[in-house]
Amino acid sequence: MGDRSIVIALETDAMSRKPSSRTARRAAAKRAAIIQSACVCVMLVSGALVALTLTFAYGTMI
Repeated sequence: MGDRSIVIALETDAMSRKPSSRTARRAAAKRAAIIQSACVCVMLVSGALVALTLTFAYGTMI
């Protein structure tokens, strides 16, 4: 039980201490770029799968 209160105290301490705005902004921009590139990759892969599925379905219809 004592360990948990130490963890909670450390978390609240880390939340109360805010980094400088420049480093926070840079970290947020980097995080946004990573999320954006991941979304683009997922969209490309899903588009390729849809194209493959459609061509396969069209080929079996003929």
